[in-house]
Amino acid sequence: MHRHGGLPETDDAVLYLEVIVHHLRPKGGDLRKALRNFVWARFDCEISDDLLSAALRPRWKAYTADRLGRLLRVSDAERSALKLTTIGAYDVDKDERERRRKERKRLRDRARREAERRAQGQLSREEYMAQVKAPKPWEAEGISRAAWFRRKRREK
Repeated sequence: MHRHGGLPETDDAVLYLEVIVHHLRPKGGDLRKALRNFVWARFDCEISDDLLSAALRPRWKAYTADRLGRLLRVSDAERSALKLTTIGAYDVDKDERERRRKERKRLRDRARREAERRAQGQLSREEYMAQVKAPKPWEAEGISRAAWFRRKRREK
Protein backbone atom coordinates (compact mmCIF):
# COMPACT_ATOMS: atom_id res chain seq x y z
CA MET A 1 0.00 0.00 0.00
CA HIS A 2 2.82 2.39 0.89
CA ARG A 3 4.64 1.96 -2.40
CA HIS A 4 1.91 1.31 -4.95
CA GLY A 5 -1.35 2.37 -3.34
CA GLY A 6 -2.61 -1.17 -3.86
CA LEU A 7 -1.52 -4.43 -5.43
CA PRO A 8 0.84 -3.46 -8.29
CA GLU A 9 0.17 -4.40 -11.90
CA THR A 10 3.78 -5.63 -12.24
CA ASP A 11 5.77 -8.78 -11.48
CA ASP A 12 6.14 -7.47 -7.93
CA ALA A 13 2.57 -8.55 -7.27
CA VAL A 14 3.65 -12.22 -7.25
CA LEU A 15 6.39 -11.41 -4.78
CA TYR A 16 4.00 -9.59 -2.45
CA LEU A 17 1.41 -12.36 -2.73
CA GLU A 18 4.03 -15.04 -1.92
CA VAL A 19 4.86 -13.21 1.29
CA ILE A 20 1.15 -12.83 2.10
CA VAL A 21 0.58 -16.56 1.46
CA HIS A 22 3.39 -17.40 3.86
CA HIS A 23 1.83 -15.07 6.42
CA LEU A 24 -1.74 -16.37 6.06
CA ARG A 25 -1.27 -20.19 6.18
CA PRO A 26 -4.88 -20.97 7.20
CA LYS A 27 -5.14 -24.15 9.24
CA GLY A 28 -7.34 -26.63 7.42
CA GLY A 29 -8.82 -23.83 5.33
CA ASP A 30 -8.69 -22.99 1.67
CA LEU A 31 -5.56 -20.96 1.01
CA ARG A 32 -6.92 -19.67 -2.31
CA LYS A 33 -10.02 -18.32 -0.60
CA ALA A 34 -8.03 -16.83 2.29
CA LEU A 35 -5.66 -15.11 -0.16
CA ARG A 36 -8.50 -13.74 -2.29
CA ASN A 37 -10.30 -12.44 0.81
CA PHE A 38 -7.10 -10.87 2.15
CA VAL A 39 -6.29 -9.17 -1.14
CA TRP A 40 -9.87 -7.97 -1.65
CA ALA A 41 -10.09 -6.56 1.89
CA ARG A 42 -6.70 -4.82 1.70
CA PHE A 43 -6.38 -3.74 -1.92
CA ASP A 44 -9.98 -3.65 -3.20
CA CYS A 45 -9.05 -5.61 -6.30
CA GLU A 46 -9.27 -9.08 -7.80
CA ILE A 47 -6.29 -11.27 -8.57
CA SER A 48 -6.10 -13.41 -11.68
CA ASP A 49 -5.84 -17.20 -11.50
CA ASP A 50 -2.36 -17.07 -13.08
CA LEU A 51 -1.16 -14.64 -10.45
CA LEU A 52 -2.79 -16.71 -7.73
CA SER A 53 -1.14 -19.92 -9.00
CA ALA A 54 2.26 -18.24 -9.10
CA ALA A 55 1.83 -16.98 -5.56
CA LEU A 56 0.78 -20.40 -4.29
CA ARG A 57 3.90 -22.21 -5.58
CA PRO A 58 5.44 -24.12 -2.69
CA ARG A 59 8.41 -22.36 -1.12
CA TRP A 60 10.70 -24.20 1.25
CA LYS A 61 12.93 -21.33 2.37
CA ALA A 62 12.14 -19.73 5.69
CA TYR A 63 11.08 -16.11 5.61
CA THR A 64 13.40 -14.52 8.15
CA ALA A 65 13.23 -10.78 8.76
CA ASP A 66 16.31 -10.16 6.63
CA ARG A 67 15.09 -12.43 3.83
CA LEU A 68 11.76 -10.59 3.75
CA GLY A 69 13.58 -7.27 3.64
CA ARG A 70 15.68 -8.41 0.69
CA LEU A 71 12.69 -9.95 -1.14
CA LEU A 72 10.49 -6.90 -0.71
CA ARG A 73 13.41 -4.48 -1.22
CA VAL A 74 12.62 -2.62 1.98
CA SER A 75 15.21 0.10 2.61
CA ASP A 76 16.23 1.09 6.11
CA ALA A 77 14.65 4.52 5.64
CA GLU A 78 11.38 2.95 4.51
CA ARG A 79 11.52 0.47 7.40
CA SER A 80 11.95 3.30 9.88
CA ALA A 81 9.26 5.49 8.32
CA LEU A 82 6.71 2.65 8.38
CA LYS A 83 7.87 1.48 11.84
CA LEU A 84 8.42 -2.08 10.60
CA THR A 85 9.92 -4.35 13.22
CA THR A 86 9.38 -7.83 11.81
CA ILE A 87 10.85 -7.10 8.37
CA GLY A 88 14.53 -6.38 7.89
CA ALA A 89 16.15 -4.02 5.42
CA TYR A 90 18.15 -4.91 2.35
CA ASP A 91 20.67 -2.10 2.84
CA VAL A 92 21.41 -2.53 6.59
CA ASP A 93 22.22 -5.91 8.12
CA LYS A 94 20.89 -7.29 11.38
CA ASP A 95 24.05 -6.48 13.38
CA GLU A 96 23.97 -2.83 12.33
CA ARG A 97 20.25 -2.55 13.17
CA GLU A 98 20.98 -4.10 16.60
CA ARG A 99 23.85 -1.63 17.18
CA ARG A 100 21.58 1.31 16.26
CA ARG A 101 18.79 0.01 18.51
CA LYS A 102 21.19 -0.27 21.46
CA GLU A 103 22.51 3.25 20.82
CA ARG A 104 18.97 4.68 20.75
CA LYS A 105 18.17 2.86 24.00
CA ARG A 106 21.37 4.15 25.61
CA LEU A 107 20.52 7.75 24.68
CA ARG A 108 16.89 7.33 25.79
CA ASP A 109 17.99 5.90 29.17
CA ARG A 110 20.53 8.69 29.64
CA ALA A 111 17.86 11.33 28.97
CA ARG A 112 15.47 9.60 31.40
CA ARG A 113 18.10 9.46 34.17
CA GLU A 114 19.01 13.10 33.54
CA ALA A 115 15.34 14.11 33.83
CA GLU A 116 15.03 12.16 37.09
CA ARG A 117 18.08 13.99 38.51
CA ARG A 118 16.61 17.37 37.53
CA ALA A 119 13.33 16.43 39.25
CA GLN A 120 15.31 15.70 42.42
CA GLY A 121 17.01 19.08 42.20
CA GLN A 122 20.45 17.85 41.22
CA LEU A 123 22.61 20.04 39.00
CA SER A 124 23.87 19.07 35.57
CA ARG A 125 27.61 18.56 35.18
CA GLU A 126 28.00 21.95 33.49
CA GLU A 127 26.06 23.77 36.23
CA TYR A 128 28.06 21.99 38.93
CA MET A 129 31.40 22.81 37.33
CA ALA A 130 30.38 26.47 36.96
CA GLN A 131 29.73 26.61 40.71
CA VAL A 132 32.90 24.72 41.65
CA LYS A 133 35.09 26.94 39.54
CA ALA A 134 34.80 29.93 41.82
CA PRO A 135 36.85 33.00 40.95
CA LYS A 136 40.51 32.76 42.00
CA PRO A 137 41.38 36.12 43.54
CA TRP A 138 45.10 35.32 43.75
CA GLU A 139 45.23 35.06 39.95
CA ALA A 140 43.69 38.52 39.65
CA GLU A 141 46.43 39.89 41.95
CA GLY A 142 49.14 37.97 40.11
CA ILE A 143 50.37 36.00 43.17
CA SER A 144 50.38 32.35 44.18
CA ARG A 145 47.53 30.77 46.07
CA ALA A 146 49.67 30.17 49.16
CA ALA A 147 50.84 33.80 49.20
CA TRP A 148 47.25 35.00 48.91
CA PHE A 149 46.16 32.91 51.92
CA ARG A 150 49.20 34.07 53.97
CA ARG A 151 48.20 37.70 53.31
CA LYS A 152 44.61 36.94 54.32
CA ARG A 153 45.82 35.39 57.58
CA ARG A 154 47.97 38.43 58.39
CA GLU A 155 45.07 40.80 57.67
CA LYS A 156 42.98 39.17 60.40
